[in-house]
Amino acid sequence: MISPVEPSQDRLFSSLYEAVMAPAGFQSFIGMLTEAFDLKAVVLTMRHIGAQEIKGVWLHGVEEIWMHRYALDYGAEDMLAQHIETAPVAAFYASNLDVPNPERFPETRFYRDWLSPQDIAYAAGAIVLKEGEWVTQLFLQRANGQQPFTRQEMSALDQLLPHLQRAIQMRQRFAEMALDQNFLAGSLDVLAMPTFLFDEFGRAVHFNRSAAGLLENATCLWLDNGYLQTPDRAVTFAIHNEIGCAVGIRP
Repeated sequence: MISPVEPSQDRLFSSLYEAVMAPAGFQSFIGMLTEAFDLKAVVLTMRHIGAQEIKGVWLHGVEEIWMHRYALDYGAEDMLAQHIETAPVAAFYASNLDVPNPERFPETRFYRDWLSPQDIAYAAGAIVLKEGEWVTQLFLQRANGQQPFTRQEMSALDQLLPHLQRAIQMRQRFAEMALDQNFLAGSLDVLAMPTFLFDEFGRAVHFNRSAAGLLENATCLWLDNGYLQTPDRAVTFAIHNEIGCAVGIRP
């Protein structure tokens, strides 16, 4: 059962459910979340656990270039992300509360080359949804000069998770319904060129017979839970970045 929320949180939860149909998706919500919890940045992402690939879906307060660097080089060294992967899902964890030996962070390359240049002092995160190797995660960041995360805040954020799960699933279903009704979806097979239709999450939700033949015969391109993959992480990330730009989930 979902715990009742405080009256002061009504506006935040309203923004979350408005995101289900909003053209900009969860962008307004994560901006409001940043203000409500006094954060430096919020990142709502989809991440492949095995390949450490990360796809920024909605970002607030973080530059896209840092997400590129995380995906291609630093993600495997993120101790908070590693902890979240092995801990129970649908719960928030903080770097200063739950990761062993947080005092050793400054000794790591991840801290020196990725966290420190962005002035990130504390982070918290949770797995919102898990579909095979792909997980939807919400990460929160605070800068030096802001307070460390507290257990009370983790508890408040945990109350948010069932609502966020529901809102993301509702938005995905509405997107699928809209594409099913799109006349293009029924016309792809008349095209000789391999053609894919992608949703706002960068997933291939429809493709024509030519594309199916391409995937069946190719050894260097395949779909994993709807996401195009290649053996080369950098190439895969570049493909997803271009798709993100095309469908509007990249600036």
